[in-house]
Amino acid sequence: MRKVASVFVLAFVASCVCAADGAPDKARALEGIKASVAEALKSGKKVEVWLTLLGSPQKVEILRSDAKFLTIKLQNNPFPHSWDKISPEQLAGVGKACVLNDGKRALALADYCIATEQKGKADEALVLAASLDKNLSAQIAERMAQVKSMNGPAISAIAASGVGPKAPPPPREPPPMATPMATKRPGGRMAEPEKKEGPERVMFGVIGLETGVPPVTAAFKKIEGVQECYGNIENGMVTMVFDPKIASLEKIQEAFNTAMGPKIKALKPGEPLPEPEYVYTDKEETLRGTMAVRLPESASDVVCRLMAQRAGEPRTRLFNLLGTGEMATLIEETRKKGAEVTVVGIVTKDGIKVSKISE
Repeated sequence: MRKVASVFVLAFVASCVCAADGAPDKARALEGIKASVAEALKSGKKVEVWLTLLGSPQKVEILRSDAKFLTIKLQNNPFPHSWDKISPEQLAGVGKACVLNDGKRALALADYCIATEQKGKADEALVLAASLDKNLSAQIAERMAQVKSMNGPAISAIAASGVGPKAPPPPREPPPMATPMATKRPGGRMAEPEKKEGPERVMFGVIGLETGVPPVTAAFKKIEGVQECYGNIENGMVTMVFDPKIASLEKIQEAFNTAMGPKIKALKPGEPLPEPEYVYTDKEETLRGTMAVRLPESASDVVCRLMAQRAGEPRTRLFNLLGTGEMATLIEETRKKGAEVTVVGIVTKDGIKVSKISE
C-alpha cells in the first residue's frame, strides 16, 4: 500500500509542477526531483551522483533524502548536504541518476530543467521520457512547447521518440567534420562552398572549470551572441551554442577570458587541457582516501593506487602507491579490505613512497 501511495505522489508532483501561466514553477519542480530521489532509493538500487564537495567534484552515493537535506556517503560517513547548496546543473544530474527507467521521473527531470532554464538537458529528458513510457505523449508535447519557447534551438523530442504529434523530418545535413562540396563556375573555376547559416554548436575545454560550472556558464551567457552553454565538470569541457552573425567564437572566448581573469581560461576547440603543475618536496605527507588496483603497465614497485586530495591541490586524483617487500605486502593486504586508508610517505611525480599505511 505504501508503494502505491508513493508512486501516486510522484505522478502527482510530475503533473502539477506548472504555474498558472503554463511555465514550470521552480519550487514545485524541485519537489519533483526530491520525490524522484525518494522513489529511486526505495527501489533498493545504488544511486551515485557527482557533487562539488569540499571544493572539488566527487562521485558519491545517495543514502536518503528529506525536505531539507540530501544525505550522501562522504568518506564512508553519512553527510547531510543541504538542497540549497546544490547547483541547478548538479541537481539535474541527481534527477537523471534517479530516473532508473521510469518515464514519469524523466518527465519530472524535464520539468526541473525547464524551470531552471537548462534547455538542452530538458530536451534530453523529454527524449528519455518518451523512450521509457509511450503513454506520456500528451505531457511530452506540452513540455516540448515550453522548451521551444526558451532561447536557442532545440531538438524535437517528439520527433525523436516517435510519439505525439508528428513533426516534419529534419533537413539532411552532412555528417560532422564533413567538408562541403565545392561547385564549378563557368570557365572551370571552383566556387566557394556555401556556408551554413544559423546557430553553431561547439565544444571546448575551460581551464578552472572544476572550481564551479555555474559561474563559467553564467559568464558565457552574458556575452552577446551566446544562446546556450553547458559545462561538464567531469571532463572540463563546455558545450556552447552561439550565433556567428552576432559574434565569432574567437570574440566570445576573448571576452570571457578577459572577464574571468588568469585562473579560468577558455581553450580553442580541439586544444587539450593542460596537466596541472604539481609541486613536490622531499618531506613526508599524509593523505587519506580510497584504494584502487594498479594499472597493468605500471612499474614493478607500484602496488596499487590511492584516490585522494593532496593538501594545496584543487581536486582529488590517483596516486601510485610505491613499496617493496613487507611494505608491498601490507599495502596489498590493506587494499583487499576495501576500507578508506591513511597513507604517510614522500610524494613524487611517480607516486607515494609509502612509509606507513593504516585504516
